Amino acid sequence: MDKIKRISVLIVLTAGIALFCSSCRYEEGPFINFVRVDNRIRGEWEISKIIRDDGTSVSSTSAAEESVGAIMDFYRTHIFIMHCKDNTTIYNCEGSWDFGEKKRSVIVNFRGLRQVISREYEIVKFKNDELKLRYTDDNGVTWTITLDLLLSYIEYGY
Repeated sequence: MDKIKRISVLIVLTAGIALFCSSCRYEEGPFINFVRVDNRIRGEWEISKIIRDDGTSVSSTSAAEESVGAIMDFYRTHIFIMHCKDNTTIYNCEGSWDFGEKKRSVIVNFRGLRQVISREYEIVKFKNDELKLRYTDDNGVTWTITLDLLLSYIEYGY
């Protein structure tokens, strides 16, 4: 009887851990991460790669603000700043951010160079130093944007 209880407890614990971990997984991982998503996103992220839905690597999306080398800042207070270039001039496009349902997406709203931009990026991959986002624009083109962490704000309280 004691052996059956141990096995039952082990099965329940295993099932609980599996359910817990499956709710925090992203399409490309990681399977588990011990740093809260709220803390992981806080920082300065540089766009390192942009891929169109046809597999073509490009330097920017249909919005000029989302270009390789542009920097996205996510602050604890949900302030969002996109440091983007227009030719040789660097602009700070300011706005706000928040997580979507179950923290599987990031919603940003900011004043771009020529228009107000509202995006809901699906989180495809979210490691401590790499963030991969995907969205479909108004023309039906799907973009995948890879960002590399330049500076984490966790230690600074930003």
